[in-house]
Amino acid sequence: ARPLAHRVCSNRVQPLIDSLFALLVTTPERGLTAPTRDIIAHSSADTWQRALDALALHKVFPLLWYRLREHDLLSMVPAHAQRELQELHDEVRSRNALLMLTLARILRMAASRGESVLLLKGILFADSYYPDFATRPMSDIDLLAVRGRDDVLFALLAEAGFRPSLHHSVQYHSITFMNREGVFCDAHRTLPMLDSVPWHRVWRETELKRVRGVNVLALEPNAMVAHLVSHMHGHAPELGFVLLW
Repeated sequence: ARPLAHRVCSNRVQPLIDSLFALLVTTPERGLTAPTRDIIAHSSADTWQRALDALALHKVFPLLWYRLREHDLLSMVPAHAQRELQELHDEVRSRNALLMLTLARILRMAASRGESVLLLKGILFADSYYPDFATRPMSDIDLLAVRGRDDVLFALLAEAGFRPSLHHSVQYHSITFMNREGVFCDAHRTLPMLDSVPWHRVWRETELKRVRGVNVLALEPNAMVAHLVSHMHGHAPELGFVLLW
C-alpha cells in the first residue's frame, strides 16, 4: 500500500490502510478476519484521518462507506471519518443518479432506431460490477460507437440534447459532449489500441441491472482489462496508479 498511497506511512497507519483495502474487496459472505476487524474498530481518530488522507486520491470512499455499513462497522469509525465518507457517498449517489437517467435515455433512443452502443468503464462498472451504483464515482458517460457507426452515435447524442463541450479539446478518436444538465459524455469513434483487432472479437452483449430492455454492448474481458491497464498507465505520470481503475 505504500506506493499506492504515494507516501511513507507510519507503522501505526499502515495496518489500518491494509485493513481498509481488505474491506473494500470483502463481501459480508466472505467475512473479514478478526485482526482486520479489530484494527478498523480500534484505530484512533488521528490514525483514521491519516489513512483517509492516503486513500483519498484513489476515489474509493463511497465503496468504503458502503462496506463499513455492510459489515456493521460504521459505529466503530470516528465521527469525523464517518461524516467525510458519507458526505462523499451521498454526493456520488446524486451525481450517478443523473448519469444513469441520462444513459437510460440515450440507450432507449438508440434501441428505438435499432442501434447499439458500447459502454466503457465507469457507467458500466457502476451498474454491473460494483455492489451499488453509488459506490463507483463517475465524472462522465463513456461510450464507444459500433465500428463504422460513429456518425450515428454523434447524431443520436445531438438529438438527446448534447453539444460538443467547449471545455475539452476534440480528438480524432473521440468527442466530449455536454448537455444542459452539465452531464459530460465522452463519445469515442474508436479505441486506437484496438483498431487492429476485428470488431467481432472486441465486444459482447450484456444486460444491465438498472436499464432494462435495451441492447447494450461491452468490451469482452481481455479487451476490457487491456483498456483499463492502458487508461491507468496513461494517467500514472500525474496521478500514480489509482485504485478506482
